Amino acid sequence: EWVDNYIVARGSFISRFDYGARSRVAVLGSEVAKTLFGEMDPTGQSIRIDGRQFQVIGVLESRGTGFGVEDLRVYVPLSTFYTTLAAAQAGSRGNSVDMISVQARSSDGLESAEQEITAILRDLHGIREGERDDFRVLNMESVAGQLTQVMGILQLVLAGIAGISLLVGGIGIMNIMLVSVTERIREIGLRKAVGARRRDILIQFLVEAATLGLCGFIS
Repeated sequence: EWVDNYIVARGSFISRFDYGARSRVAVLGSEVAKTLFGEMDPTGQSIRIDGRQFQVIGVLESRGTGFGVEDLRVYVPLSTFYTTLAAAQAGSRGNSVDMISVQARSSDGLESAEQEITAILRDLHGIREGERDDFRVLNMESVAGQLTQVMGILQLVLAGIAGISLLVGGIGIMNIMLVSVTERIREIGLRKAVGARRRDILIQFLVEAATLGLCGFIS
């Protein structure tokens, strides 16, 4: 049994009966179960949420993603939340929902599912034709596209920083080699006197410059 891509490792998930009866039952994330009960099976045990007693009916399988937040969740029936928890916390907001997670059967039906969800929410919110939505529908493809754009911009920024660093480093090495050539004019003249060619001297200084650049890269 699974929900929202979670697999129930122990016990069961919230049923239609639990929702209809407004049962005070809870399904724990793996880290919550481990923190409260250690290695003991928490199924059938009781916990308190905001001072109210709930019976544990299941434990979700560990996912270990999202900085561990996903394993720290506790699920209760929405009807129970409204009558026991939201009444004390929501105040004037009433029976409000901040987010609804929906999963399409396949990626092929993603667009039609998004349109159907939009139509249902507009009807529930009493939004007339021509009026703007007071909600937002996001699908994972659009989120992935936005993340790809952000990553692309980040790569360009990093490439720019790397290019500037290489340019500055190259200018520094060039200045060092110019000073080195100026200070070693006598050495260059001596080498030419004993038969060294212009090419040999050029290769020597290029090797020295490459060695300096490599040492700077390693350090």
